[in-house]
Amino acid sequence: VTGGRMVGGTGFQLTIRTLPTQPIEIGLLGIEPGILANLRPAQGLNLITGPTGSGKSTLLASAVRFVCERPEANEKIVEYSKPIEYVYDGLDFPTSFVFQTDVGRHLRPRSGGGEDSEWAYAIRNALRRKPSIILLGEARDRATIQGCVEAALTGHLVMSTMHTIGVPETVRRAVMPFPGGERRGIAVDLLECLNLVVTQLLLPRRGGGKVGC
Repeated sequence: VTGGRMVGGTGFQLTIRTLPTQPIEIGLLGIEPGILANLRPAQGLNLITGPTGSGKSTLLASAVRFVCERPEANEKIVEYSKPIEYVYDGLDFPTSFVFQTDVGRHLRPRSGGGEDSEWAYAIRNALRRKPSIILLGEARDRATIQGCVEAALTGHLVMSTMHTIGVPETVRRAVMPFPGGERRGIAVDLLECLNLVVTQLLLPRRGGGKVGC
């Protein structure tokens, strides 16, 4: 919700996103077998990328569902988002569960310190909980990008999204928020832990609607 001026005086503009009640079953999304085969490495960083409104959150939630519905998965997934978008109520995860935390609402440092310190605190919290997968809703700034890399380098699997298209732009976007003297170090760390970059676009479908590519 954003305040501002409109025809007739002062008003508000609302941007509203509709989401399914449950993540879409990944088989319905037409994901390539090579991507499916690499969604669950032992550790490292998986990034779902694409422009705004390209279905990144939808694909990430479907990936979590895909991993957790396996009978012998035994996954303990901790999610940190701001805000939480998809929930997993009503799905059958035989041996796994997802615990979701809204950063700044459910979890925040006692000392305050702004959004950067909230995300740093969230990562420290995650590393104390022995998860098998850490999910950060979006790697969007220095704090969240650094958190993804740090958690991945400790031997966890980290999944997140980023507003980029393609591998080169993703690497460039990941290092840009850091001061010049730190960029080489974060680039080396990123390339050491990066497993998978998936870029998704939504293209107009003949006859109406859109299709993921």
